[in-house]
Amino acid sequence: MDLKTFKKTAKKSSEGKTPTEEDVRNTAKAYEGKSEEELLTDILRMAKENKANGTLSAEQLKDFEARVSPLLNAEQKERLQKVLGMLGN
Repeated sequence: MDLKTFKKTAKKSSEGKTPTEEDVRNTAKAYEGKSEEELLTDILRMAKENKANGTLSAEQLKDFEARVSPLLNAEQKERLQKVLGMLGN
């Protein structure tokens, strides 16, 4: 599962289906081997698109953080916070 697929699954959460921990793990696995820059570029591009079309909310970002954070180590959590800060602007 890549970020676009995760996004589609997350969209279904408003329709009653929430992304599972397995969905999150599969998304992470799809990005294994990619550089941090590649991942950040993809996240920021998708966020910009979703903000422009009104499909990215602060609530969704908080939900994403809540689901992903438990799977990360301290360094990764710090990076996630930086990215979420960038997305909040």
